[in-house]
Amino acid sequence: MEGVSVAAAGLKASLKGDPTYKQRLQARMAGHIGALVADVRDFCASRLTALRTHATAPDSKAVLLIDSVEHIRGTFSNAADVQSSIEALFAGHAEKLCIPDMHVVYAVPPSLKARYANIGQLYDEGGLVTLPSFKLHEQDGTPIDAAYRTFEQVVRQRGDWRRLLGQDRSVLRRLIRSSGGHLRDLLRLLAAVALRARALPAAERAVAAAIGQRRAEFLPIPNDDAHWLAEVGRTHKAELQSLQARPSPASFARFFDTHLVLCRGNGGEWYDVHPLIKEQVREQAAAQRPPSCGSKLEAPESVRRTAPSAGRPPPEALHPRLPRRSMVL
Repeated sequence: MEGVSVAAAGLKASLKGDPTYKQRLQARMAGHIGALVADVRDFCASRLTALRTHATAPDSKAVLLIDSVEHIRGTFSNAADVQSSIEALFAGHAEKLCIPDMHVVYAVPPSLKARYANIGQLYDEGGLVTLPSFKLHEQDGTPIDAAYRTFEQVVRQRGDWRRLLGQDRSVLRRLIRSSGGHLRDLLRLLAAVALRARALPAAERAVAAAIGQRRAEFLPIPNDDAHWLAEVGRTHKAELQSLQARPSPASFARFFDTHLVLCRGNGGEWYDVHPLIKEQVREQAAAQRPPSCGSKLEAPESVRRTAPSAGRPPPEALHPRLPRRSMVL
């Protein structure tokens, strides 16, 4: 297995460091997808056999996790093509994602659900699962104390947060709220506070600077995006009924992928705007002249420019039922 790991690391380094290597690889693989799928399945079968020699039960089941697909976004020039290729892969080539004798879980972009409606029908029951951000507040803004306590327990496992933030629990709650319910973002905020602290516990200016930097990463927000986001924050729905318009799948894909819009769970899916920009988009939308009643709110030019106009796999290309694959949004 060590040789395989080294080879995989070398391939990853080549793909990252040499753009022409990726182009040459794509050219060589064109027209040989079937052979590639067969090779991958043969490799997985050999690894599965090797793993079972060390298992306590010979019929032990294997689960293969393929992570970070949701991080593939492309560049400014090819972002639309990259998103279209991901959509085509999971919608038009679902049968090729099956690996015999393994349950495979792919971490896919949340936008895939918005870009291709009912894609879950191509997979097992429950095959498409959305992992929502942790719900810290009810729709009416009421804080959920149990959620804050859970986040505090997780942070405590990383170290003594009181040494960094002091004895005032409200400072930690402020950072938890600023994370939007994403643990990774909370840990980033805590790291940012630690970097800015000149003494322990950190001063208020260090906390404010860390939160301000995270907020600045979302800005600036185009005015037409602000109108959509303000309505999402008000209605908690993807359908902007009051504007009699619905953002295109490409628009909501961008909102999901950048965490401008957060999906909440528990009792059904609903949506909210990231807390760091919620007030910003509300004020920005209010300062602009709203669209006339009954008019259709068009997608921003940037969205129209990057939205794919072709490449969506036709319905007849979709496999009706395919076993033992799951996707996680």
